[in-house]
Amino acid sequence: MNIQTRQPSVSGLDLTGKTISVVYTDDAGRDSTFSAYVANGFAEALEEDYFDGKEAINVYKMEKDKNGNYASRDTMLNLVMDTGDDVIFLFDSPKFGNAKVGARQVVAGKDKNSRIAQVAIPFQINLYVYDALGADSVRTFKGSSTLREAVLCNTSDTDDQVVTKVWSELDEVGEKTGKNSATTFLSEWADETMYFIYYDAPSTWNKAAEEAYNFQWQKAINDWMTLLDAKDPERRSCAEYNIAGALYLLGDYDLAKKWIDLSLRESDILKGLPLKNKIYSKLTK
Repeated sequence: MNIQTRQPSVSGLDLTGKTISVVYTDDAGRDSTFSAYVANGFAEALEEDYFDGKEAINVYKMEKDKNGNYASRDTMLNLVMDTGDDVIFLFDSPKFGNAKVGARQVVAGKDKNSRIAQVAIPFQINLYVYDALGADSVRTFKGSSTLREAVLCNTSDTDDQVVTKVWSELDEVGEKTGKNSATTFLSEWADETMYFIYYDAPSTWNKAAEEAYNFQWQKAINDWMTLLDAKDPERRSCAEYNIAGALYLLGDYDLAKKWIDLSLRESDILKGLPLKNKIYSKLTK
């Protein structure tokens, strides 16, 4: 089978099979609302990629420590202990620059005093990442962008009043910022050739092969498991090999290693296929 397999993200971080928490700091300012939307948008993007869109990532609010060092391993390790998750993404509170209010445009269909003003507010935000199952260090990602909003106002509104209205309309732009921030951590994909073996009888071999062809890996594994009592060690080896291949594609490399090792102990008929090297290469990264 020619299959697209998940690879680490462009950041080098591999989130496959790991539990994740997203944390944002709250300094009781208006930017805290923006941070909440950023964190939720970020979590949704990761869930879409790694968890088929299911809600699997917890989002937490943490009071900002003005003297805190979020790039500290101890700080992030404490969050790992508190959340119980493998990977922590921590958004620090954003730093906003001076807002610029553009020329006010007449709004068709509104009263003569209604206007639309384009507001641009530059900001910077730091994201700290710690993978308890990876390198024992905190990585820092610094980002900058501009918050842009079209604000409905009156001719009598001052620029400061126009800018104030922006802070009540942060949901869409905040979520978009979070999703854009997540792109660095989304999976890369690569084409791989995988081999699965089946016999003419019993019919379970063919059934499992069809399930594998349709990417129904758990069903295929369940069927291959029923074939492990075969008297022929070669057949047992093939069933174990197939299970290892399915687990590899599911991202459970530790368990896949156990099955491929068992398969090759049963019989060396499959030793020429590259699955063992694929699995071991994942475990050494």
